[in-house]
Amino acid sequence: MPFIVRLPESHVWLISRGRNDEARNSLQWCMGEHYHCDTEFEDSVSHQTDSRESVGKLKDVLNFQYLKPVLILLVFIFARPFCGGIVIMYLTSQILRKTNPALDPKYGVVILGFCQLVFVIIGGRMMDKIGRKRCIAISGIVMAVSQAGLGVYSFCEATPGLE
Repeated sequence: MPFIVRLPESHVWLISRGRNDEARNSLQWCMGEHYHCDTEFEDSVSHQTDSRESVGKLKDVLNFQYLKPVLILLVFIFARPFCGGIVIMYLTSQILRKTNPALDPKYGVVILGFCQLVFVIIGGRMMDKIGRKRCIAISGIVMAVSQAGLGVYSFCEATPGLE
């Protein structure tokens, strides 16, 4: 007959069901008979009590304080496809072929990807230093100016007489 070990229920689960004596025994079994688990058990009980008291209601989620960050995130998610970044990434090799014929587009795409990686890392560090709002504003302004510049350059290249 194989050796079978019966594991007790988790002490957290037992506390949540109001079975504190079993929970103390379960914690003692997990920690070993020489371990004094009284403080850890009391911490678990108080944490479970605090968790029950702090549970909110569904109507609390509809509070503007909680909805504001969600709405801001949704604006960013839905505005992103309209900013042109995805189109530029898709057409990068063609843009590089027209703007710099000396550079092989394959290498240009790799260089662009590396630059993006570097600036994502720099942006993360800047976000820690100057804050999210300033970082988003600076990023938006730089992106708008650079994409406007690329658009003006492409327009001047495509329009005869403006070269």
